[in-house]
Amino acid sequence: DFYSRYRDEIIVFECKGTKLNGRLKSKADVDDIINSLRERILIKKDGTEVGIGQLLKHIDCIENNEFKWDKEIPDRVVYYPVLVLENDGLNKRGLLGLTNEWTIDERKQKNLMSTACRPLIVMNISTLFFINIARINTSPKFSSKVFHSLLPPNSDFMALPE
Repeated sequence: DFYSRYRDEIIVFECKGTKLNGRLKSKADVDDIINSLRERILIKKDGTEVGIGQLLKHIDCIENNEFKWDKEIPDRVVYYPVLVLENDGLNKRGLLGLTNEWTIDERKQKNLMSTACRPLIVMNISTLFFINIARINTSPKFSSKVFHSLLPPNSDFMALPE
């Protein structure tokens, strides 16, 4: 739901507020949990793109010069897709590998494999807030160590309208 560009580096953020229901967690069936997560952060049963699907849809729009919120995008850019989860309980070991597999599969389906797209970054919303606060309230040296791998320097967030 946010877009940031500095020169030829583009970060696309998608924030998902999702929870697993209690029955699913207590049942502890790994396949059911993975399928539920897939529906909540990739694509719904009805084919609606959510989370990762929305990130890739924005990248596809940029690649096809259909992105209406920035008309100054260079022809060759590097993408940094970021999935922000509101629920800290979902960001567990193994989720990053799983979501990156889904991202690669979707990039193949959408013919986006030739784009310069970095691996998906998955973080909690509290981590995003921490990084932003660290960037604003600390020395540039500390801030850049924490923040540089995620956002290009001197970039500003730009909210994408619904």
